[in-house]
Amino acid sequence: MTKNFNEKENQSTNMKEIIELLDIDDSWKNRFRIIDEWYENGLGMKMTEKLKNVPFFERPKIYSSIYIKNGGFGTFIAAYLFGPFYYLFKGLWLKAIIYTFIIMFIFFVVCLFVPTFQFTGGAGGVLFAMLAPFDYYRLKVLKKQW
Repeated sequence: MTKNFNEKENQSTNMKEIIELLDIDDSWKNRFRIIDEWYENGLGMKMTEKLKNVPFFERPKIYSSIYIKNGGFGTFIAAYLFGPFYYLFKGLWLKAIIYTFIIMFIFFVVCLFVPTFQFTGGAGGVLFAMLAPFDYYRLKVLKKQW
């Protein structure tokens, strides 16, 4: 148990050092520190035990520090409006392609069953906007495209 705790502590220290050495804006470094602290492997749907223990009504403060504060609102809007192009600009080409095809597939299936469905692109924009900070973290800090 102690060994496991020490490994996590060392890994956390290594991630903080990696984040500090990145050649990116300080606002991204702040968001990366928050993601590193509250999420496992930079995955937005994998909360750490620490975040799970935070009361539900306290969590929006953490979310806002990723999506609104620290320059996050501009990122959110850019990813929402420009989706795949924003991802391509950030170097996330594989995810840009895959997310675009997923959105197109879902749109196609929905249109098969509901021919009068009018898709404004808003749902696809939300997907890109919500995942952008986590995907960029995984690319820059963990050096993983997927």
